[in-house]
Amino acid sequence: MNRVGGHSDEVMIVDDDPESLRVVGELLKRANYRVRSVVGGQYAIEAIQENLPALLLVELAMSGMGGLELCCSMKRDKSLAQIPVVFLSGLAAMTDKVAAFHAGAVDFVAKPFEEEELVLRIELHLRLRRQQRLLEEKLAKIEARGEEQSRKTTAELLKLFTALEQSPVSVLIMDAKGNIDYVNRKFTEVTGYSFDEVKGRHASDLRTDVSLCETFKELLNTVGGGKGWNGVLHNNRKDGSFFWERVSIAPVFAIDESTTTHIVSFNEDITAQREIESQLHQAQKMEAIGQLAAGIAHEINTPTQFVSDSVFFLRDAFTSMLEVLAVQRRALSTILNTPSSQSALAEVRAVEEKADVDYVTTNAPQAFESSLDGLKRIGSIVRAMKEFSHPDHNEKALADLNAAIANTLTIARNEYKYVADVETDFAELPPISCHIGALNQVFLNLLVNAAHAIGDVMEKCGKRGTIRVRTRLEPEYVRIEIEDTGSGIPGAVRGRIFEPFFTTKEVGKGTGQGLTLAHGIVVKRHKGTLTFESEEGKGTTFFVRLPLRDSAKSDLALPVAKL
Repeated sequence: MNRVGGHSDEVMIVDDDPESLRVVGELLKRANYRVRSVVGGQYAIEAIQENLPALLLVELAMSGMGGLELCCSMKRDKSLAQIPVVFLSGLAAMTDKVAAFHAGAVDFVAKPFEEEELVLRIELHLRLRRQQRLLEEKLAKIEARGEEQSRKTTAELLKLFTALEQSPVSVLIMDAKGNIDYVNRKFTEVTGYSFDEVKGRHASDLRTDVSLCETFKELLNTVGGGKGWNGVLHNNRKDGSFFWERVSIAPVFAIDESTTTHIVSFNEDITAQREIESQLHQAQKMEAIGQLAAGIAHEINTPTQFVSDSVFFLRDAFTSMLEVLAVQRRALSTILNTPSSQSALAEVRAVEEKADVDYVTTNAPQAFESSLDGLKRIGSIVRAMKEFSHPDHNEKALADLNAAIANTLTIARNEYKYVADVETDFAELPPISCHIGALNQVFLNLLVNAAHAIGDVMEKCGKRGTIRVRTRLEPEYVRIEIEDTGSGIPGAVRGRIFEPFFTTKEVGKGTGQGLTLAHGIVVKRHKGTLTFESEEGKGTTFFVRLPLRDSAKSDLALPVAKL
């Protein structure tokens, strides 16, 4: 970050690691800050009292007096309490971050950090500190003039400003036309926009999606007319990624309440909540499907076994009867092969012809074999349903991935049988420690997506497609490939297919959560990778890599997509 001139405000860095002090100090000096370094928390209080810095940049974990103890000690001293403290650490857990803010810190920067980000955060807090000083100075002047009511008003404004800045929800204040006058710190954290980037811009300009932009303009017009609005909006950040917000927008009236002077919006980021709700809904749905499948499998299995046993018995019995019939026919032919027996022989032959004994003896064995083959297929479907519906457990267990994929293919057959042929190429794999129920859901989602992609192509050209399923053993991973001959994924959306609620399907034909859940199961729960290759007009291949050992890393240097 290039800056003209230096800063009058001094930043003090407190750390017990001299190398860290040197690196951070040089970084801030390059940004033209005045820097003072102190080794260890126990010497910091004395150094601060000797010459008050404008901001303190403190390492959380230090030997002797730690960062939290130093911060608490400063906040107990009225002369030091207003100095903003920013913690800097790479080893802190969430509980440490919470404790840091409770101790009075204004920010927490995790190592490793981006130089630009650190400088911007420091600049933000210094600017806030300068604004706070100005307000405090104005307050002191008002008190000196004895304007008690003005002092109270200014104090209230200061509290309001502090409350807005520390609010856990995003706050926007706009003029009556929707042009932004103010956004708080939470807004910048959620959206990625700085205050300088949005000040003076119309709020709808921050929405890159045209439909969202028009919807928000209409909404602001409604609020500008004096009516409030509450609801949920699907917005996008500076980087283009989408998120969900629960929004409450209200007009701010003039003193005489005749006109709307400003519009204030309180926005709560509920993306994580929506994802959890969706995952819970999906889990409940899969559990219900599993229970239904298990029940159907149980109900089908018993009568199927009765029929199968009976057909086996009839086949064996009929084979024996055919042997008896053949001997009887030969004996009867010999006995009746005299002139006096011709009439009896003719009667027997007439009965045989009417019964079409030759046809029955020729085709009955094949009919039994076809019946048994059908019963075997029913049995395989029942077993697949039972395996697929097997409840998943919190702990991983060894599982046969080839068998799991084969079962899932059986379950998904109704999705692809009319549009695609399936080719499988399974390598010999060792048992894998995994959550097999969750992985069944991943395989099912990928197979159904493949079938739908081919179905869209078939509607246009009428030609069946192909789904190829392969498994391979790598040095540290098992790789599952699911390839389709569909239309491929458009290049413009390839970077977004794993986003929550994103779908290319028409309304009513997809929740946009299938690939998001699959990505979470593979990457987060199994420390694996889920990637893809796609070529428009030719198809898509998804690659699922699962570690052979639980300790395997998930951050392989693999591309998300080959465009």
